[in-house]
Amino acid sequence: MVTEGDENVQPEDVEEVYQQYPVIRELGILAEKGRLVAVIVPEMREVRRRNSDIESAVREALMSAAHTLPSYQRISDYGIMRDSLPRTRLGKLQWHRLKEQYLDVKRSVATSETASGPMALEELIERIGRCSMILLLAACGNG
Repeated sequence: MVTEGDENVQPEDVEEVYQQYPVIRELGILAEKGRLVAVIVPEMREVRRRNSDIESAVREALMSAAHTLPSYQRISDYGIMRDSLPRTRLGKLQWHRLKEQYLDVKRSVATSETASGPMALEELIERIGRCSMILLLAACGNG
């Protein structure tokens, strides 16, 4: 991959650095408009162990990793998904599907941020990542 600053980046090398962090189960890097972006699958057991929300835990790991990398190898944007990244039978990332998933995740975030009105309960459960029904009911005042 080549960044907007004409730096050559080997995605596997950069992925290896980010995946050293226990919060990140899987990560696939791709180039979008000359910048490095990623699709990230968090390790939910580690997120729960830290008693953190997914976004904060992932952001913290990315910031820590960024300090060890040159600026041209840092991720400038990312999308989070729960499903495993698309791979071939040999275990290699399917880049064309990864790019589609990144764009889908970004579109869904943009849509949900611009949506007005109350959020459906099912959507809320989906967005907070399989939260315990007891905690959800307590948060809604029904517990």
